[in-house]
Amino acid sequence: MDNVLRIDDLKAGLPGVTQIQGGYCAECIMVCLHRAGHTEEKCVLHVDCIKVTEDFQLLWTDSYNDQIDRSHADEQITIEHAAEGISILLSLRLTPYTVVQRSRKGTGFDYWLGIEANTPSKFELKARLEVSGIRSETEANSLEKRFKVKCNQVTPTDDTGFPAYISVVEFSNPKAKFAKK
Repeated sequence: MDNVLRIDDLKAGLPGVTQIQGGYCAECIMVCLHRAGHTEEKCVLHVDCIKVTEDFQLLWTDSYNDQIDRSHADEQITIEHAAEGISILLSLRLTPYTVVQRSRKGTGFDYWLGIEANTPSKFELKARLEVSGIRSETEANSLEKRFKVKCNQVTPTDDTGFPAYISVVEFSNPKAKFAKK
């Protein structure tokens, strides 16, 4: 399969994600996948990109142990950061942008996406990214329902003129819905 998402790539950092933050997201992904019974050898993420679906093999350095498991006892936080990590990797693959900045609380979205400008360390903002994670999809809490909620959540900042990408990731049967609002 030539569609591979290397979870460890997050550890290198991005303009708006430090190496430590990227490493933390990578560790959270590993925890969520392990807890759902997935191994690196056969873990495939099915991604619905509205009109297209793609499968990505997820690869990571497996260093899972009891200490890592204990340090991620708050499942909600772990799922949140794991979904951010997967969504960042999907953004890099499915958009022409990179993560350039974490958004402020209350904006209705998580990250600014953009491109490098002519001046070093300066970036042009191009899009918004809103992320959500689900441990195990249910009828009441499906990817589709969560996607609609997140679309509504970013609506107050639609006047920025920047498009919004919404990414919802589910870990028990690894899948994601990633689309432009």
